[in-house]
Amino acid sequence: MISIAIADDHTLFRNGLKSLIGAVADYKIVAEGANGKELIDAMADMRVDIAILDVSMPVMDGPATAAALKKQAPDLKILALSMMDDENSVMRMIRAGARGYLLKDASTVELQTAISNMMKYGYHVNELADGRLFARLSHDRDAGNTHATFLNPREQELLRWVVTEKTYKEIAAEMNASPRTIDGYRESLFEKLQLKSRVGLAMYAIKNGYAKLA
Repeated sequence: MISIAIADDHTLFRNGLKSLIGAVADYKIVAEGANGKELIDAMADMRVDIAILDVSMPVMDGPATAAALKKQAPDLKILALSMMDDENSVMRMIRAGARGYLLKDASTVELQTAISNMMKYGYHVNELADGRLFARLSHDRDAGNTHATFLNPREQELLRWVVTEKTYKEIAAEMNASPRTIDGYRESLFEKLQLKSRVGLAMYAIKNGYAKLA
């Protein structure tokens, strides 16, 4: 049984999400809240596998809640929930401890895929939903492959920067390169890793040890 906690300030949406999750035999909602503080209180002394957190909430928003929950339960898997494909908001959640994100207009199948990927791989990004890259990453990790022949040193350096709050222009200055050169590294990474977004690059960087978050 996979135990799930959810926090969202929209009651109708939260109830709908509860219904979708409750309809799956192996899923069980064990705690909920209209904001992060309510959820943290509800989760006190409780074992939870996955917390699904809305990015934008009153009182205590998604990033603050994710950070607090990770201190309280380091092994907790956190899935960010966003109304729109807002890369900056999702990146804030990742820096706070989330390792997956899902749009609020996602289908039931996408929701189940996200929960499955979080439990199996510890990560979920929409563009990796088919699991092929996750499978390859798992194989590379088990084989001890550090991608030394796969990504060049400058591409690996860019991966260390993508998880920060810096813009690509600011990253270019840190790497002593022109913005156009950084754009070239980014496009090369997108092609090599079969990714389409900075969020995807950040997930890859964290998963493979190129970047570490406090």
